[in-house]
Amino acid sequence: MKPSELSRFSASITPATLAALIAIQVTFASNYLFSKVVMQSVPPLVWGNIRTVCTALILMAALALRGQLRLDAAWKAKKALFLFSLLGVVLNQAAFLAGLQLTTTANSGLINTMIPIFTVLWITITKQEQFSRLRWIGFFLALSGVLILQDLRHFSFSLATYQGDLLTLFNALSYSFFLFFSPPFFKNNTPLWTTAWLFTLGSLGLSVLAIPQWSQFDPSAVSGLTLTYAVLGITLGNLVPYLLISFVLARTSSAIVAQFVYLQALIAGFLGYAFLGETISTRTLFSAVLIFLGLYCSLTTRPFGIRISLGEDFKE
Repeated sequence: MKPSELSRFSASITPATLAALIAIQVTFASNYLFSKVVMQSVPPLVWGNIRTVCTALILMAALALRGQLRLDAAWKAKKALFLFSLLGVVLNQAAFLAGLQLTTTANSGLINTMIPIFTVLWITITKQEQFSRLRWIGFFLALSGVLILQDLRHFSFSLATYQGDLLTLFNALSYSFFLFFSPPFFKNNTPLWTTAWLFTLGSLGLSVLAIPQWSQFDPSAVSGLTLTYAVLGITLGNLVPYLLISFVLARTSSAIVAQFVYLQALIAGFLGYAFLGETISTRTLFSAVLIFLGLYCSLTTRPFGIRISLGEDFKE
């Protein structure tokens, strides 16, 4: 897809797309909690392997029941499927989970704010989208909000966390490449089909990476609570957001998809308030204002290249 075609392709966001963008961040934010609990008794790569295999089986079964496996199409698209499963599933999940186990949640959350920065950097370098002055203002407003929310005093590089921090940074880099390169591919295929095949190939890659850690796994140490969080992690933390990612990447700019990552830290704070009894501070409210103001500028400014449309959503 040429830059001019990509610009026209990403020139509208419908209410359904906007709702999907928000839902992605809600489900991904909950994933921090699910994975932290599960990885207390399950090694990170084993957990990544289990959830990708389960997700792949669910999605492929759905495709088979609908008669939509399209093996010939998968073979023709094998290079793209391999690349995007590597960037968006294998490297992304392995680096995120391994990094999350070795570093703090604060470090992980802050380092992952590099995803929109990396994505915008690739777009700027390749000149695939025009960045107006107001677009940059919106981007930096959202970035400022998430940095204030994270509280830089809780972030620290140390010998105890540096391996996890580097893995998390690699996760951010890998995922930014996935967001940058994949929209044209998702535009030409349905969300269910692309997600099913990406996870099928991704589960094979994670199965290989997880081999050394399977010897460390003791199934008897898995409690009922861990199983509950594992099921939630597979469905809400993995299956749902990746289906939604396939949906939105076929319908809007990768820069917009990436910028919504800034909502994750904010939503995680509100989930903590709702389910863990944590308080919402003035810092959280101020950060929320900046983040939403930044996203508002991004979604409503004509020079940004998109506008809110109340018309009918894109067809499958």
